[in-house]
Amino acid sequence: MKDTAEISFKKSNIIISILLCVLGLGASIFLLFHAYLPAKIICLAGIILLLVILSERILQLKKSIKGEVALKLSKEGLINFMLVKTVSIPWNEIEDFHTGFYRTDSILVIVSNPAQYKTTAIKDYVSLIAYLNDIFSSKPYLLWIDIDMLDIKQAELLEILQQWKLHSA
Repeated sequence: MKDTAEISFKKSNIIISILLCVLGLGASIFLLFHAYLPAKIICLAGIILLLVILSERILQLKKSIKGEVALKLSKEGLINFMLVKTVSIPWNEIEDFHTGFYRTDSILVIVSNPAQYKTTAIKDYVSLIAYLNDIFSSKPYLLWIDIDMLDIKQAELLEILQQWKLHSA
């Protein structure tokens, strides 16, 4: 087994996600000015959520254009660069990898102490995005791997992650 493995971003999926966010923002803003109060409240929540997703996708696109990797696997652990805040998870903390949650094309990294990966303080723009993502998710944002933004299939990545975990134990 090599010393490291790197998985790249899938730039086309990032661009499609950005376009969908922009379209959603346009529709939400239109409805905000042409709907009744209950719909306006829903539109405001939608706008906030879309802005969070859009900002994350723009950061991923910038990283992709610079040629940075999305995930890096090494003897020490898994480093996820695709999030707004880079997170490094040592193999000895990782218990398993799960799929099939409400985020169907995502992998959740199951760790021994998930609370340490929860964003609890807002220090800057990056931590604000992580904090908002933690509010909308029952699982810590820093433990998700979004397969849609990677240049690899879910089953293939799961197999690679399991192999690295086994060889690092």
